[in-house]
Amino acid sequence: MELLDDSLSGPLAAYAAGFATHLEERGYRPVTIAGYVHSMMQVSGWLKGHGLGAAAVDEKLIAVLVGERGTVGPVRGKRAGLPLLLGFLRSTRVAPPPVVVVSAMGVVLEEYRCYLVSERCLTGALDAYMKVASRFMAEACADDPERIASVSARNVATFLTSATAGVGRASANNTVSSLRSLLGWLYTTRRIDRPLAQGAAWLATRRSNGPPCGVDAAEITALLDTCDRDTLSGARAFAVLVVMCRLGLRAGEVAAMELTDLDWRRGELTVRGKGASIDRLPLPVDVGDALAGYLSHRGQRRETSRVFMLLRAPAGPMSMYDVRWVVRQAFERAGIKRAGSHRLRHGAAMAMLAGGAPLAEIGQVLRHRDVKTTAIYARVDLVTLAALARPWPETSR
Repeated sequence: MELLDDSLSGPLAAYAAGFATHLEERGYRPVTIAGYVHSMMQVSGWLKGHGLGAAAVDEKLIAVLVGERGTVGPVRGKRAGLPLLLGFLRSTRVAPPPVVVVSAMGVVLEEYRCYLVSERCLTGALDAYMKVASRFMAEACADDPERIASVSARNVATFLTSATAGVGRASANNTVSSLRSLLGWLYTTRRIDRPLAQGAAWLATRRSNGPPCGVDAAEITALLDTCDRDTLSGARAFAVLVVMCRLGLRAGEVAAMELTDLDWRRGELTVRGKGASIDRLPLPVDVGDALAGYLSHRGQRRETSRVFMLLRAPAGPMSMYDVRWVVRQAFERAGIKRAGSHRLRHGAAMAMLAGGAPLAEIGQVLRHRDVKTTAIYARVDLVTLAALARPWPETSR
């Protein structure tokens, strides 16, 4: 990039070109890169003036340079690039790694995190579970492991009252689920002597006995028509929608797709599902075309093997929340209410049912573990239900 000149000096001057390339590979625009490199050279000049080398750059030095407590530091301009600079210097082993001080409670939480990964096989929901666990430990135990044994039902009730205030029932129950998991783990590891998970009650939700609410063919067409496939953003949205509408993948499964999961020769797709399950599904032609169109726009990315990537810097793989956002935006553009990514999964099941597929095969495609989960789509098959309905008995007059 044409961002550097011969006036650069100081201990960081030798790394300016590498830093610019590092930022370019992560999707930053040239004007942003120029600002970040300029801030880097301000740091380099400051280090030179104080007789310090590149290894002196760390979090404390950056806090001094950008100014603490709202005061103005010696660095002007794009100061947001300094944490990126520190990460780059550490990745090239110019700056020493951070000194990590793990508290006693941090050791407990790390053990719990390992349990969630190895035993519960959590991936997308891991951060949410750990966030609830950290907050509960801080409030109930004041981050003191010695106080875990004294956790009571009152602590559980107090925490849930504050953590679920002002949120919807679904979000509240997600918090309850995370807390029950933590309390169950504390009990099985004998850190508490009572099964307090039973005291974390679920909030009642209104479950509909009607048919699942999916998208029909007209709505799918409207959703896909909102995607400008000539742009990277539109091609990505189109591929996400086609994959979810045709194969019924969950948002987390779409986000977890890797390039090696696409077997173009056999026409198969490997799906990384819930509970670390691995399944293979047929790759329909229209799904393959949508993915190929997006990948041709995206180009090759060396830093990741994921299929779906973020568009804004810093570049990285999409999360399930990013996938849900793409779907929600498509619903809003199409003017369809009650937007939600799971409606596409319901729509895929309803389309297969309308095409004559039996419920057992639909369950295989959706990878349901329990046939009762697939049975809810029987409510949609009105023709078959009508044949089973008995006539209303006539009364004699």
